[in-house]
Amino acid sequence: MSDSKELSMSPHISIDDSIVKKYALTKEEWTKLLQRAESQFKLQHRTGWKLWTKKYQEFSEGALSFMQDLKPLFDIVTGMGIPYVGLAIGTVTMLFTFSGKKNTIEEELSSAIEGIRDRLPGLKMYQAIYTENNELELDVQKKILFAYLAFIELSMEITRYFTQPGYRRWSTAFFNSSKFKDMTIDVYKSLSDIRLRCEELVGLRIDILVHGMESLKSRNEELHAKIEELQQDRNTAHLLEVQNALGLGSWTPVIHRKMLAEYRTRLFYEHDEEIGLSQISQVFSSFGESTMRT
Repeated sequence: MSDSKELSMSPHISIDDSIVKKYALTKEEWTKLLQRAESQFKLQHRTGWKLWTKKYQEFSEGALSFMQDLKPLFDIVTGMGIPYVGLAIGTVTMLFTFSGKKNTIEEELSSAIEGIRDRLPGLKMYQAIYTENNELELDVQKKILFAYLAFIELSMEITRYFTQPGYRRWSTAFFNSSKFKDMTIDVYKSLSDIRLRCEELVGLRIDILVHGMESLKSRNEELHAKIEELQQDRNTAHLLEVQNALGLGSWTPVIHRKMLAEYRTRLFYEHDEEIGLSQISQVFSSFGESTMRT
């Protein structure tokens, strides 16, 4: 049953099909109106202070997530006893505060920050795994410190750039456009060095584990042999208990084999005696028969 018929059957409401069709058309118009409003909103936010507000809101959300990604780096450096880590966090916070305007070099800076974020290794995982004080793991900690210093230096330079007057930013972009690019490459390289060193440590750990497994296998084989030996000793002890219970306390396998050999010899001797007596009786019987015939 259609909506119009349902409405017509109501005792309090009576609406014909034309009103229903008009309502449907109005709903389509509302959809188009909302689409136009959304498009107009985007156009209005492309220029002026509205653009800055929109970008500031979006960038603030990204900044919070980015600071969470950086937290393991700050934790590790703090654990090394490096001072002024709080000041460094303030510098990074200012970096996001002064990030409203856009030109060519500022687009590159925004891309650089996102690139650093993508290249941030699992520093929290490294902190949990590499805790020993050998040469390679100390080198990992040193490389993490270098990456931290390079990133903070880049953040300070970017913050200094944003706080400059417009003509100073223009001169920096015109005369020294590769400055931030070179510093960003240094940060990328520092983070890549951490990963490369960690890959070497992974290889070292695998080699240690392989040798450890071989040693463990050899140890297990030795323990298995000892267990079998103990089991045999236990079986022998049970046999001795049975011997004592049967009154065979002096029994040994050597004595048992000796007794069997003597018994076997005695049987052969008795067997030979029986054969000899049988032959003698046969001789005497044949001699008696020949005498009787004569």
